[in-house]
Amino acid sequence: MAALVDTAREVARQLLETPLPRRWSHVQAVAAKADRISAAVPAEDCEVLEASAWLHDVGYSPDLVDTGFHSLDGGRWSRRERFNRTRRAIDAAFGEDQAAEVVPEALDGLETA
Repeated sequence: MAALVDTAREVARQLLETPLPRRWSHVQAVAAKADRISAAVPAEDCEVLEASAWLHDVGYSPDLVDTGFHSLDGGRWSRRERFNRTRRAIDAAFGEDQAAEVVPEALDGLETA
C-alpha cells in the first residue's frame, strides 16, 4: 500500500504546500480521515481511498489550473500522469455520483477555449 499512498502524498505536497497552504492543510485533514476510516472498507480498496484523499484537490494547484474548475483540471492531470491503476477511483474523488463513469469519456477530445 505504501508506494501509491506515499507517491500521492508527495505529489499533493509538491503541488499545494507552498502556493496554497490552507488547501494543503485541508488535504492533510481529509487524508487523516481517510486513514481512520480505511478499516471500514475492503483491504484491497484502502490504498485507493487514501491516495484519492491526498489527490482530491490537486486541481487547485496553480501549476495545474487550465479551465479554473478544479475537479476537471485535477481529473485531466490524473489521466495525464497515468494514475491508471486507480483512475476510476481518483476520477470519482474529483466529481460526484457517476463521475467515474462519465468524466473519463467526457474528457476525451475536450479542448478548452
